[in-house]
Amino acid sequence: MIEDEVSMAHRLDVARPTARRALQELATKGLLTRRRGVGTRVTPPHVHRP
Repeated sequence: MIEDEVSMAHRLDVARPTARRALQELATKGLLTRRRGVGTRVTPPHVHRP
């Protein structure tokens, strides 16, 4: 689980939209999964087998 964007913005001393945009970019790249009411989670790595 990743902390919510409000507490992350406060801890990192950045604006909330900046934290939101950073989380959204990571979600777009497939590194995070964001679900309303559940939270933001790190996506487990995919295993590629030959």
